[in-house]
Amino acid sequence: MSSSTGHRDAAVQHRTGSNHSGGMDDMSIVTVAANAGLKFVKKHYVISSMYIIGLLVALFGTGFHVDPITAARYDQTLEHIDVVQGRQYRSVMQKLDRAERDYYNSKGWFSCNDECQANYQKVQDLRDQKAVVESKIYDLQLDAKKTVGLWSSYAAQDMRKDFWNSWNAGKDTASHWTLWDALFIVAGGDSRDETLVSMILQTVLQYIMNLTVGLIAAIGAFVTTVPVAIASYGPGLIE
Repeated sequence: MSSSTGHRDAAVQHRTGSNHSGGMDDMSIVTVAANAGLKFVKKHYVISSMYIIGLLVALFGTGFHVDPITAARYDQTLEHIDVVQGRQYRSVMQKLDRAERDYYNSKGWFSCNDECQANYQKVQDLRDQKAVVESKIYDLQLDAKKTVGLWSSYAAQDMRKDFWNSWNAGKDTASHWTLWDALFIVAGGDSRDETLVSMILQTVLQYIMNLTVGLIAAIGAFVTTVPVAIASYGPGLIE
């Protein structure tokens, strides 16, 4: 009788210790994540400051309004790009798609006959045409952007769009990582020591850490596009 009671007490003590240990592990994860985030901000204060500035610009930056004549010229250029150059680009892409299919269907495993060579040359010619059209579209876009200038509302809108695109890409990446983390947590969990609540808490904490890393990477990607965006709107920072 006393032996049975001793076994029950030992089992209760084991479960209590396991739950207590799990709680301490969860708290340690939070502490480690918080300390790591604080350490990163202190060590990389420049990136952290740019992160905050990017948020402020994306949320509140409007830029200077453009006069009606300049705005009309800008809109006309964009319309020309969309209608005329866009039509040429779509036409070249359709021809290139057909040519690539013809080339793929005509070539052998380790050989390429005269028909295959002709199809290959056609693909190369169309790729060159595509590059010419893309270059022309890019030059027209640069001319339109330089018309309104770096400090215009159009530039602010483009900056805001790039920022939120990077932001959403970071969130999507974090969600993708967390999905795999959740699968590994469920697959590797020990039902004797881990409860459903513990697994959910681990997943939430993992998502927070993934989101932090994903957003920092997204801001880094956004920062790398800023010089290109600035150069596209004018010759320099001071116009």
